Amino acid sequence: MELGKHVPLPNETQWIRCIVVKNCFRVKRPIYPVYPVYPVEVNTLGDCLRKVRLDRGLSQSDVGRIFNVSKVTISAWELNIYTPTLKYAKSIFAFIGFFPFKDSELSFEKKLYYSRLILGDTQRQAAKIIGCDPSVLRRTERDQGIPRARVLEKIQEYIDAAFATLSKSPY
Repeated sequence: MELGKHVPLPNETQWIRCIVVKNCFRVKRPIYPVYPVYPVEVNTLGDCLRKVRLDRGLSQSDVGRIFNVSKVTISAWELNIYTPTLKYAKSIFAFIGFFPFKDSELSFEKKLYYSRLILGDTQRQAAKIIGCDPSVLRRTERDQGIPRARVLEKIQEYIDAAFATLSKSPY
């Protein structure tokens, strides 16, 4: 290979020509995926947030002011780079006004997790409401064990109460 000659490589690595010393060197550049403005499918909370925001004609800055976060944070949530913390998840579900996923497609563990997000409860708070040890909820959410029948019934009541606060998904 000749010095100073520009030779492109595959997408993840590109050759950049250095004008001062007139030779090429390799530089890693991130490859950013192309995201459609309006989500075709609603698979995550971020997709749903973007869809509802666009339906209501709001900008990311407007939604950021509602949640008291920056528009960069809203963008990261919508692009599924970050998932909202418990503090914001409850507000997002209230903003959306419905549960964006089909109940039939969710496992029991995911329903328990989303119930906690809807109500804004930590595992410790949810365990206190249900009347069990927090480790039982932790293992249940991770699908590492099945609680006893009495606790299972209480968890199901907790899930039903959480989902009752939101309407069904229009998607």
